[in-house]
Amino acid sequence: ILFHLGYYAVIDPLIALLYSEELIIGKEIRFVVTMGGFIQFLRQNTMTFRDTTGTFYHDRKKPIIEGLINIVLSVVFVKHFGIIGATLATISTNLFICHIAEPYVLYKHAFQASPKKYYLQNYGFILLFGLLLLLFDRLMLSPDEPLAGLFLNGCLSVLVSAAVCGVIFAMVKKDTGFTPHTNISYESK
Repeated sequence: ILFHLGYYAVIDPLIALLYSEELIIGKEIRFVVTMGGFIQFLRQNTMTFRDTTGTFYHDRKKPIIEGLINIVLSVVFVKHFGIIGATLATISTNLFICHIAEPYVLYKHAFQASPKKYYLQNYGFILLFGLLLLLFDRLMLSPDEPLAGLFLNGCLSVLVSAAVCGVIFAMVKKDTGFTPHTNISYESK
């Protein structure tokens, strides 16, 4: 959450500082690219476990289907939404193909379990991040100086991310009874 919210917060002032204000991308593009990055990031754990357990063989047709659908959607979406359409096509294939097929293969062939809980958590995180991004967009400051915007919005993204992660951690701790501090003794015998 921190990285993606931070990216959203500082990309425009950073571009203004390093290059020029004429190169700043629109808010819609920044939003879609940030969501796409977050959605892609959420795939990494599943892909790592899938590759480590060797279950990628059962997933071998998915990239072909994903690529073909992505190309078709990109052409259609670019006609309707412009440049954002290509990223929206990738987000769509990630959400409706990758985020469904990859966990299914992993849970079925490696864990011999149902991925239902994973799906609920995964799509819950995506929804939470989307709502957080919309809220954060309203909280962002618009100072005249790019350096001030970089600093203020960067600090704001860290504070918001820390608060959200703290709430998530408290909820996980409450559900599982997990406590990070244990009374393990490390005395040598």
